[in-house]
Amino acid sequence: MEVDASLRGRVSVAFQDPDVRAYAADYLAEVRTNWRDDERELRRTAFWIALLAVVFELLVRGGVAEIAIGFVKTTKPKLIEEAIPVAVAFLMNGSAALIIDVFVLGWIHDTVLSLVYEPMWRNNLEYGLYPANTTLFSQKRLFAIVDNPQGVDRLLVLLGFSRLWTLLLLPVGFEIYAYWRLFSVYGGGVIIWISLVLSILLIGSGAVVVLVAILGGRELSLGPPEPPIDVSDGSG
Repeated sequence: MEVDASLRGRVSVAFQDPDVRAYAADYLAEVRTNWRDDERELRRTAFWIALLAVVFELLVRGGVAEIAIGFVKTTKPKLIEEAIPVAVAFLMNGSAALIIDVFVLGWIHDTVLSLVYEPMWRNNLEYGLYPANTTLFSQKRLFAIVDNPQGVDRLLVLLGFSRLWTLLLLPVGFEIYAYWRLFSVYGGGVIIWISLVLSILLIGSGAVVVLVAILGGRELSLGPPEPPIDVSDGSG
C-alpha cells in the first residue's frame, strides 16, 4: 500500500492507534492552547509594527524632538531612525513563522477532529472551537451559518487571504519607504547600509519560511476543510 506522506495522511495513520485515539480530546485541547498563544502573539507583533512605523514617520518629519529609552534620553534620533526598519524586519520575520504555525495548528486541529469526531465536523461545529481572537480564520465561522457554503467559499477565502497578505506585505512596503526616506534625508552612511543589509537578511529568511510552506504544504488552506479520508487499507 502506498503511504500518504501528507500532513492529513500522517494524522490519519497516527489516530488509527486506539491509545492515540483515546488521547484525542487532550491533544486537541493542547493544539488549541498553542493556537491561541500564536494568535495572541501575532496580534501583538502587528501592533508593534504599526507603532514603530508611526514613530519612524514622526522622527523623519522632525515631529519628535527628544527620544527616551528607559533612563537614556537623546535629542539626536538618527540612530533610532536607522534601527526602526531593522526592528520591523525582525518582527516581520517572526510574524511569518507565526502565520505558518497558525496554518499548521488549524489544519491539524480540523483533521484530527474530522477523523475522531466526524459528526461534529460534518455539521461545522469545529468552528466554535477556534480561538476567539483568530486573525486568519475568523471568516471560516461563516461556513457554520450559511446555507450554501460552496456559494460563498471563494469570497470567504479571499477575505482570509487579504488579512494574510496585509500582515506580510505592508511591513515590506514600510521597509521600502523607510530606506527611501533615510537615503533621501541622510544620503547613506555606514550605519544605514548595515541596517539595510540586516533588514534584507531578516525579510529574506522570513520569505523563505513562507515559500517553503507554500511549496511543501499545499494542503494548508483558508477555505473549508476536505471531507474525512478513508483510513482503511481495504484488507478488512
